Amino acid sequence: MPVVASVHPILHDLGVAILVAAVLAFVARAGRQPLLLAYVAAGVLLGSSVGFGVITSPESVEAISSLGLILLLFLIGLEIDVQALRRAGRTVVVAGLVQVPVNLVLCLAVPWALSATGWVGPLGRYGTVYLVFGLSLSSTLVVVKVLYDKLELDTLAGRVTLGVLVLQDLWSILFLAVQPSLSHPEAGPLLEALGLGVALVVGAFAAARYALPAIFRTAARAPELMVLGAIAWCFLVAGLASKAGLSAEMGALTAGLSMSYLPYKPDVVAKVSTVRDFFLTLFFVSLGLKVSAPTPGLLGAAVAVAGFVLVTRFVVMLPLLRRLGAGDRAGLVVSMNLWPVSEFALVLTAIGLTLGHVTGVVLDVVLFAMILSAVAGTYLIMASHPLAQRMQAWLRRRGWASESASADAAGAAVHGAHSIVLLGFHRVASAFLHDLEATRPDLLEHVHVVDFNPVVLDELRRRGVSCGYGDLGSPDTLQHAGLGGAKVAICTVPDTLLKGTSNRRVLAAVRHLCPGAATVGTAESRDVEHDLRADGAAAVLVPPRAAGASVLRDVLALLDGRPAPSGDEADGRRPEVLR
Repeated sequence: MPVVASVHPILHDLGVAILVAAVLAFVARAGRQPLLLAYVAAGVLLGSSVGFGVITSPESVEAISSLGLILLLFLIGLEIDVQALRRAGRTVVVAGLVQVPVNLVLCLAVPWALSATGWVGPLGRYGTVYLVFGLSLSSTLVVVKVLYDKLELDTLAGRVTLGVLVLQDLWSILFLAVQPSLSHPEAGPLLEALGLGVALVVGAFAAARYALPAIFRTAARAPELMVLGAIAWCFLVAGLASKAGLSAEMGALTAGLSMSYLPYKPDVVAKVSTVRDFFLTLFFVSLGLKVSAPTPGLLGAAVAVAGFVLVTRFVVMLPLLRRLGAGDRAGLVVSMNLWPVSEFALVLTAIGLTLGHVTGVVLDVVLFAMILSAVAGTYLIMASHPLAQRMQAWLRRRGWASESASADAAGAAVHGAHSIVLLGFHRVASAFLHDLEATRPDLLEHVHVVDFNPVVLDELRRRGVSCGYGDLGSPDTLQHAGLGGAKVAICTVPDTLLKGTSNRRVLAAVRHLCPGAATVGTAESRDVEHDLRADGAAAVLVPPRAAGASVLRDVLALLDGRPAPSGDEADGRRPEVLR
């Protein structure tokens, strides 16, 4: 008889977890709910405390899912732009630095109220610490996604919100540094942990400054090497942090932060995100497996905590932004934007549960508060502007309105948006840039180039042209390509040279990300030209036709007895940068 190999229990549990998470994700997508909630719900259904007990080895799922946590923190570090914070202005920096400490003080009321009412059981030795810190953080995942869908990331309120979220992540680095030492909170171990954390950060940044550029420059032309090198760096620093007695999660965050200065960051983020999403799904499923059966007391506590978090956001952000001169509207909108409790609070609490710092009750309270604030907060953020107008009218009627918005606050928005974006720097783009330099040099500062060739990018930077690394074959790369404010986006690379994509796909992504931009594509045949125009391209470049027109012009000049134009040498332009 043939021998049928039995399925390993781990493979069975992983397969079931992914299958159920995928089904619920489609349901959540149809209901316009955060996918994170679907993953947690999958764990709840598959677990033994509330669900059907389908998963037999939750420890194995949790162990594998920890890879998703490492990659998540790595990408969070990658997307923290410290240089942008320095340019953002006083409003963003002060708001981000003040929000967490003030919220920490206000949220001290939560563990006190939970203990006084007896709604939930004991919180554990450090339950108060985890609750007040976790509830002071807002969900980058939920907030950025909603603001991105609303096209409001570049508004004043959007920029202030992003700045606060970034500085919340920096506060989290400090917490991660001392978290393993909370079990022995003497001054010596805590100072040692902080010292090791500083040494790790300094060492990672030194390596990123002097060693990583050469490594990633070599890997830049091979996308698979770029991904492999980035993940290897992530796990190297995470492993060193773990060896030093710090948390591997802090190491991953530091690895990402140290790479955030490299020009290859957008492409790394786009490509590693795919790997991260798989493991991150398992991470949130594993959190769902830990959820206890909801009692009336727990549900009441979660509703009260979620409502309290929203109130404290207004109490902190509205007067703070008024004081900084941003005005009532920015203060009200930012307060609503920051309501969803952070998924990072879940991460920290899950680590604390593993370390024995808290009981499962703390994880349950944070989880249910996060679910409520994420679901309700999504709708609140979508309706933030009409709600802010009504609140402003209410404040005016009581004489409490403040309408000013200082120039410093406006400085939180990004200036110098590029109106012309060149996607790919092939021969046509090279010729276009030279002609622009010769005829309209005033427009050169409004041009931004996206390409994956480091040699080309170095030459463009030498010439003072704004540019960034990006692989057009990865649609997610375009989200980080600096399209905000673009009036014209041009793809100059023909389909025969594009890998894994086409002009139609690239321009479709551009229209989705920047609906107001006119798009220009490149076609090598009439069929492709027809398709691009049917898709809404404002113009289509046809290199063979342009070459034919150039030859015709030269021939007619020669027939008339005139010399043919001699190209770049005739007008003194510099040599083109070609592949």
